[in-house]
Amino acid sequence: MALLAIAGCGGAGASEGPRTPPGAAPTASGLVVVQEGETLRTRWVDRADGRVLADLEGALFAEDGALYRWTVESVEVPLWDELPDEESPDPRTADRRGELLRAGFVSLTDDRRIEIVSAEPSLVARDVSHAVRLEAVVDGWAFVTEELGLDAFGAHGATHAEQHVVSLRGEPGAFVAPPGEAQATAEGTARLAAMAAERDLGEDVEDVQRVALHPSWTSRGVSMSARLAIDTCYACGDGTWGDYRRSVVVEMPTPLRGPAPEWARSAPGERLVGFSEVDSETIERALASAAPSGDGPNAP
Repeated sequence: MALLAIAGCGGAGASEGPRTPPGAAPTASGLVVVQEGETLRTRWVDRADGRVLADLEGALFAEDGALYRWTVESVEVPLWDELPDEESPDPRTADRRGELLRAGFVSLTDDRRIEIVSAEPSLVARDVSHAVRLEAVVDGWAFVTEELGLDAFGAHGATHAEQHVVSLRGEPGAFVAPPGEAQATAEGTARLAAMAAERDLGEDVEDVQRVALHPSWTSRGVSMSARLAIDTCYACGDGTWGDYRRSVVVEMPTPLRGPAPEWARSAPGERLVGFSEVDSETIERALASAAPSGDGPNAP
């Protein structure tokens, strides 16, 4: 059974370059994950000359001796007509169901699984919405944004945003931001304070928090922006990071790292999510087993 699904059919697109002829094994290969519209896909390429070995559905990363696939699964949950109480202990609706998401990375070469976003089936709500986005993977660190909307029988529904940063290489501890975080925090705090003073919101800027880091691959390297947020009332929130917060984004002066190698560059219309080097025969075999006849380095 093939481990991966292959996206599309026919020859390579104009942006992909020539495909490797059947049987021509590369000296070294890599995986390039790009996003076009809402679609994630992976190019398996020869690192020596950028030739495309196969075009694969979804986001695949070779890290820590494993081939990881980014997965997002929906979990159906019951919705409730009203809050349970002694008289009505289980007022779940029979004809409406909601969906929560479970997201993370699953290894296709062993039994490892990295769960990042979990679905809570016991959630009591009248309505739910859930979105998860893989922002980027940089040097094995995956940046994932989650947005959960709930109507939990209050005066109105509300949305909560959160970022998760997880190492695919088993790095201990938390991700360390590049130099310039203190400068970005000071600038963001000043901007939030000015906005609060202008609108007479009475917010305490001492409570400003860095809630997310947003990396972005560019031709000059990985730029990094810090998102600073302050808790506020529902009517005062700006909706950029949940309904009960106002936030600003400040670009850090120091890039996180240099540019991607030539073989890992994205084409016009694509957003580079990340790349990884394939340095394991086990991973190469898993990739080759998924490639249809005519694709991959070891096609029959």
